[in-house]
Amino acid sequence: MRRAREPFTGSLICLLAVAACQPEIDVEAERAALFHADESWAAAAEAGDVERIFTFWTEDAVIYPPVGPAVEGIEAIREFVRRSRGQEGFTIAWSPTGAEVSGTADVGYTFGAWDRTAPGPDGKLVSSTGNYVSIWRKQADGAWRCAVEISNLGELPNLEEPPTR
Repeated sequence: MRRAREPFTGSLICLLAVAACQPEIDVEAERAALFHADESWAAAAEAGDVERIFTFWTEDAVIYPPVGPAVEGIEAIREFVRRSRGQEGFTIAWSPTGAEVSGTADVGYTFGAWDRTAPGPDGKLVSSTGNYVSIWRKQADGAWRCAVEISNLGELPNLEEPPTR
């Protein structure tokens, strides 16, 4: 009987030793860092710093814009952003209002509101607003990068009656 317990005891000791070596995670500091990352990303976007904008996405990121199909992968996102930025009068701004991170501080999300101005079908500038949620992953270098961006329209344009479910 004694031999049957020895592997269990040895495994338990190893597990406890590994757990004791894990660094303490400051979730509040990580939440603040994530919030700051979103603020920095918004500042780069508002300034039109296209190359800096791309540094905030993961290579496998996905954007779910308020209208249109999903945009998958950094190369497709580059084309999407460059095409948007190439429109005369295009502007975008957003403000994070919150951030949360997991207890292991390897994933988190931010949320807030956005404003965008872009040419409409007739070429006249149209402003729209909405809300967003961005899901972030902490990278090996310690930086937070957006893996999924989801946006909605704050108001549905050109509807005489609100949609029903």
